Amino acid sequence: MYYLFYYFFLSQTKILRALDDVLFLVLPPLVANNVFFPYYMRVRFLSYLLLVNIHIIFFANPIQSIRMWLPALFLLSTTLAAITVTTAFDPVTTGIALNISQSTYCLPDTSVDSDAWNCATCSSEVTFETAHAAHGELVLFGYIAERGSLFVAYRGSSNIQNWIDNVQIRQESPYSDTSVGVEHGMYSLYASLRNDVLSTLDKLSSKYETKHLLVTGHSLGGALATLTVFDMMFTNAPFIIDDLVTFGSPRVGNDRFSQYFDNFDVRIARVTHYYDMVPHVPETFLGYQHVRGEVWFNEPSTSYVECDGNEDPTCSDSCSPVHCTSTSDHVMYMGLPMGSGGLC
Repeated sequence: MYYLFYYFFLSQTKILRALDDVLFLVLPPLVANNVFFPYYMRVRFLSYLLLVNIHIIFFANPIQSIRMWLPALFLLSTTLAAITVTTAFDPVTTGIALNISQSTYCLPDTSVDSDAWNCATCSSEVTFETAHAAHGELVLFGYIAERGSLFVAYRGSSNIQNWIDNVQIRQESPYSDTSVGVEHGMYSLYASLRNDVLSTLDKLSSKYETKHLLVTGHSLGGALATLTVFDMMFTNAPFIIDDLVTFGSPRVGNDRFSQYFDNFDVRIARVTHYYDMVPHVPETFLGYQHVRGEVWFNEPSTSYVECDGNEDPTCSDSCSPVHCTSTSDHVMYMGLPMGSGGLC
């Protein structure tokens, strides 16, 4: 459509050709940085403009071709910048999320105000507001002033081995797209918390006048965080989810579930640690697949790899099928002891 528009209208007069230059110079940065358009739409549109521009360069007359090189290069750099900014791993945000995730293990279920926010990982960088405890789960809520963002964090299981042994591998399809399958036990727990989570976030959104949100969790808490983001994005909840950061999360749903995340305008850091066994359950042969965004840390947590796709065989999956058996790697993330026996 744009190709036809260009040749039938913009090529007719010098004035319109000047407008064409403005279009190629101004439109790319506006599209690339416009948060009102989903990320995947921005990249596809920019890529489409790039292809049109390249076509003009190679098939237009020499003078016009030279005139179009600057917009073409500008368009290419803008497209690459849009991809980099949206997908790059952010250690600072991940560090904030790590402390919040560990704090879920440290606070008592009765925590309802800032007086409870006094554990070793209860960072002064964030404001703790309240907690919700139900069905053996604890959810923390608060505000990160530096980011202008709310946060919600889910606690993981207190007994990792028992939780793994009790994973219900059966999938259910609770959404209007019935091809989306999620693990029955994880979703049942999330569904029991959903209304209270959304209600609390609505109140905090009004208090702090922001819709921005960071969602995080370790272990089972990471699975609940992943379900939260899917549910909010799928149902068009009135929040802007900037980041999903999980640590040692198990697989949550099937390939259709993970495919949705490819189109969600959310930066994802699915952090895994060396031979941690939890990210390998439920197994892929049972129809499960991780979401994108894996960041795989080595054993001493001194370096990491930003992985490709959903199941990168060179990252955490490289220890499969016989070496992914470590529970000690599961309770140590980025050098921080995690879980109920971790740093509190």
